[in-house]
Amino acid sequence: MLSEKINLTAVDKYVNWFNDTDLRPYLFSDTPTKKEDIAYWLQEIAASKTARYFFIKDAGQIIGHVGLKNIKGHTAEIGIVIGEKAKWEKGIGTVYLKNIISYAQTLGLKKLTAKILKTNYRSQHVFEKLGFVHTGDLLENRCFLRR
Repeated sequence: MLSEKINLTAVDKYVNWFNDTDLRPYLFSDTPTKKEDIAYWLQEIAASKTARYFFIKDAGQIIGHVGLKNIKGHTAEIGIVIGEKAKWEKGIGTVYLKNIISYAQTLGLKKLTAKILKTNYRSQHVFEKLGFVHTGDLLENRCFLRR
């Protein structure tokens, strides 16, 4: 299910998502909002040696991404964004997180961490359902979970 690596083809979708007033509260404050900044961000993660990001698709349409970043040794940070609000709470995120966790295991990763805003209860619930546990709070109102 992790087939298409993240690239610039969806830059306009990301501009819409990252500026959406319903989605924005679930994104970290450093998430880019301008098209040129988003394009640069997409290029950076697509070319990164320490990150692996994949588009999330539903019925052939890109609806978000899932990935690993800060891959070092046997650890990485895991993250997900579903930008299409109509696809929220459909179980799609859970399926893709399971797939990226399996992929992480094939890379030899043993410890995955997730930084989630304290107010993002849906995301926290999904990660807890997948075996992550709350390990403490970080700066900028973030909640930290680990597997």
